[in-house]
Amino acid sequence: FELLCKLPNTVQFYLDHMVFSETTAHQRAKLSANGQDLGGEMLFSRRIAFSGTPSSLLPLEMGACIHSMGDDAKMLRTLTNP
Repeated sequence: FELLCKLPNTVQFYLDHMVFSETTAHQRAKLSANGQDLGGEMLFSRRIAFSGTPSSLLPLEMGACIHSMGDDAKMLRTLTNP
């Protein structure tokens, strides 16, 4: 182990063929979507809320993001509070 752990190609092979192949389910087709897809009008004609990172990256149909004073601080306090 001491010698092999220092060889990146060996570590990559071990992870790909021994660890990830057994612990990660692989599918031939995968569904994916982003915030624009999920929050836009393509899937739903009406939305009452959109949960995500407080930023201006909202779906276009929802308009501009309205930031409230202290939102970022409240989020950081919650995330860093043990």
